[in-house]
Amino acid sequence: TVFDPGSGIGDMVAIRVKALATWLSGLTFGLTAQPALAQVPDVRLKFDLGIYTRLATGNQAQFRTYDTLGRPSIVSLTFFLESGLRAYTAQRFERIVGSGDTDFIDELYIEDEGSWRLGKQYLPFGYGRILAESAVGARADSSIVLDGVPIAIGFCDNGTGFQRGVFGRIGRPGLNAFAASGRHFGISGTGLTVLRRPEDAGGKGRGYEILLGLEATRRIGIGSATATIANYRKGESVQDPDFLLVDVAYITKKLNQLYGAAGITYGSNPNAWLFRLGGGVSLDTRTDVEPMIRFKDGRFHDFTVGVRFRF
Repeated sequence: TVFDPGSGIGDMVAIRVKALATWLSGLTFGLTAQPALAQVPDVRLKFDLGIYTRLATGNQAQFRTYDTLGRPSIVSLTFFLESGLRAYTAQRFERIVGSGDTDFIDELYIEDEGSWRLGKQYLPFGYGRILAESAVGARADSSIVLDGVPIAIGFCDNGTGFQRGVFGRIGRPGLNAFAASGRHFGISGTGLTVLRRPEDAGGKGRGYEILLGLEATRRIGIGSATATIANYRKGESVQDPDFLLVDVAYITKKLNQLYGAAGITYGSNPNAWLFRLGGGVSLDTRTDVEPMIRFKDGRFHDFTVGVRFRF
């Protein structure tokens, strides 16, 4: 059921909806049939669906269900269990070709919120989506050790050739530091997309052994600014040289159904500067039109426009 761009958006959606119906019914039965769950849990279903077309120099227009920065379209289920635990699962509508995350499952975990989380989850590399990558693992959260400062530590293992190792984050939303050590970090099409296209992630066997980073956010004027610094070291191959990423972004609040976003990114080895300008127009409470244009080293890089539905 991988999306074939030549098959048309209508055919792709029909195929995915049929697969989703089977997946959702099976998952719901599996959770509600467990002896420990004597009562049916509170279940919430959400759709976050985007359809985008991207134009780039030398390439034909492409239709995708993920945006320029690799944010996927998903359908999700949240289960609030009688025991107080929370289970969450989200499935993507499309795989990203070339990504080191080959699953349709975006996330699938159970947690005691604020204490621990077990399953496939986005690793806590900052609080944004710039370095986003999802992997199977276990994570513990605490704010007791350092007098109220939040800490998240854990390990992940996606198998041979994929993300495997330990990770951690310390700090509040305004300022936090994070690190990871292991194998094959940075190979997902959902991350590092401020520097590369989602399809250029490298995939299995690529990536880095060490990640060190720092992220800060602050409200300024009618929006918020975010600064991210990340250093990827010890590449798995000659195609993965050590590099430094610096990104600064500003996102406005929604005013009169309009919001804007701008960012500038520097990546070393090879040296490159990318500037992005985007935002959105809300057609109603559930529908946004989202354009974005990017320039690399002063030249046109790509342009994407899409419609995002949430319900």
